[in-house]
Amino acid sequence: MYYLEVELPGIGGPHDIETHWLDESTLQIKATIHKTNLEAMWCDDKSDDKPQQQAIYAGGTDNKVDKKISSKENILGQRRGRQGSHVASTMKFWLNERKAGVFMRNVCFAVAVDIDSVQARLSEGLLMIMVPKKDAAALEAKEIFIESA
Repeated sequence: MYYLEVELPGIGGPHDIETHWLDESTLQIKATIHKTNLEAMWCDDKSDDKPQQQAIYAGGTDNKVDKKISSKENILGQRRGRQGSHVASTMKFWLNERKAGVFMRNVCFAVAVDIDSVQARLSEGLLMIMVPKKDAAALEAKEIFIESA
């Protein structure tokens, strides 16, 4: 029995992981880890205690940094329907130790494996895969036909 553990911190769920057998002994694991959307996570209009944002005011076609305003003022300005204005936050990561993007590994097995009995589980960013070896009794000797030239 082979046991594989693949760390995928920040993975959304099993829908972000693909596993395929490329041949009888090569397993491909491919996962997509998405970037964190700061706007969606921290700047919803349901909470009054949001971080300060830098607002960009667009008066016509030229964009200028007008002033720093809180998210609450930002929302109030949007609700009042200020004509010709556009408010966009410029939140940026101060520290980001998380990798995002596509992860891919090919795992080659030295002996024959039972690809129909593989089991996989995902728990807290850890992908665990059990790959059973083929039973030695199940392996059949096959004769190779030799043609005369």
